[in-house]
Amino acid sequence: MKRRTEKPWPTWTKGIFALSVIVLTTFLATYNVGNQSTYISVEDAMTGEYDGQTVQIHGNVIQRTLNNFYLEQNNITLMVEILETEIPPTFSENNSATVTGILSNQDEQRVLLSEKIQMGCPSKYVEADGQ
Repeated sequence: MKRRTEKPWPTWTKGIFALSVIVLTTFLATYNVGNQSTYISVEDAMTGEYDGQTVQIHGNVIQRTLNNFYLEQNNITLMVEILETEIPPTFSENNSATVTGILSNQDEQRVLLSEKIQMGCPSKYVEADGQ
């Protein structure tokens, strides 16, 4: 019976290969975790503590214009610049949305520069008739 290879890999080569796979996996996992956004409230966004960071904020969509809208939560509002973000087909005023983006301070006003907009499911929040 003939072997598939003339000479098997030495043990030290297998060890280096395994170590390389572990290091690469650890690096990729750390890189992906570091790029996640922090979920904060509209009130937290107004403190300035998160300026320059990628965050997720949930609120009610109000006062939509061509390039921006406001997220409202507990009677506090935050301006959201739409930029080049894809707008979901269900996007409309008076619906809940979660916006991921970078918080910025522009002209003494907090602004969320949107990267992703997700609409809440209205059926989750509306009570069924008769209940």
